[in-house]
Amino acid sequence: MKRLALFFILSLLVWGCGDPPNSVMEMVLPDKDMPAAEEPPPPVTTLADAKTPPAQVMPVTETEEPPVTVAEEEEPPPPAEPSLVMKMEAILATEGEVLSPIPDDVYELLWGNWTKAGSLEPRRFYTRYIDADGIAIVGSDNVEERTFQLARHIVLIMTSKLPGLREALAVTTPDPNNATERFRLVLYEPFTEKAGDIPEIQGESEPLGGTFGYPFAVAPMRPMRYGPNGITVMHEMAHAIDYALTVHPHVLPNFRERLDSAWDRQQEHFRRREEEGLPLNSDFGEPYPVCHAKDSYNNVSVLEWWAVFVSHDWFDELFEPIRIRIDPDTEGRLDRWRSRCGDIINLADEIFPRYSITQMMIDRYRE
Repeated sequence: MKRLALFFILSLLVWGCGDPPNSVMEMVLPDKDMPAAEEPPPPVTTLADAKTPPAQVMPVTETEEPPVTVAEEEEPPPPAEPSLVMKMEAILATEGEVLSPIPDDVYELLWGNWTKAGSLEPRRFYTRYIDADGIAIVGSDNVEERTFQLARHIVLIMTSKLPGLREALAVTTPDPNNATERFRLVLYEPFTEKAGDIPEIQGESEPLGGTFGYPFAVAPMRPMRYGPNGITVMHEMAHAIDYALTVHPHVLPNFRERLDSAWDRQQEHFRRREEEGLPLNSDFGEPYPVCHAKDSYNNVSVLEWWAVFVSHDWFDELFEPIRIRIDPDTEGRLDRWRSRCGDIINLADEIFPRYSITQMMIDRYRE
């Protein structure tokens, strides 16, 4: 009994020293009075199960949207005006068809009322025809087809700028029903023909060009193997355009008055310089414009002054590509020419495109 009590006391002493338990005897049972550990709350599965109240949903109020202003549809801008190069390329893109014999309706339109007694009937001489947008170009079989096409290109270029000019040329009197007044450009080959062979002007023995009693103009055109020679066509067409604008003043009002005034001013300029003993051309530089030349064919009359200026100055010297390459300032060059021939320069600028027909002939028709 004493031994049992002693063992019990020793056990209590050992337990109270706090050494870590290392045997089954040292396991401690939970105290019955300790509260049981709380189980974790179940997971929240719905908004109603959550402990925090749901967020308050604000009611949506309809607001008036500002009116949408629809911009008025603007009219599309007008198409851009074709450039000069595009216009000229469009003209040169078509060769035109030379018709032989001349169609009956064309013959009737040009010579249907032929009454010139004792002269050659037009049908016996004229065998070829080409149309230049309403302007007739006629001649015999002696004139090459390629020459007809060159003349057509020249006519179309010269009449491409001023609205209404072609129509005024096609009918050269106010009465469009008068068939005898239909304009035509007559071509003849000067090596085998002469102007006297042409029915309208029989009697001339020498080959020449001219605008003999409108409404027709005559231009000698040598074969292409001698080189393109459209300068006479340009010259005679300038005469024809002069006449058409005079007869149809609505196309370019005051054309005749402006041209006559330009001629008078030029002649007065020559008179003043002669009285002062000054040279007429040497102070301008080379090349000086033909419109400023004195004692030459262009000073015979205002008509020749105009035709020589158009064919030699405007469509040749003024816009010649080699001259433009040397002096690309076209406006500056025009201003210098205006210092001598201002009135006629301004008048031509309203009628004709700024284009070198001479260069066109070299580029397209030189064989």
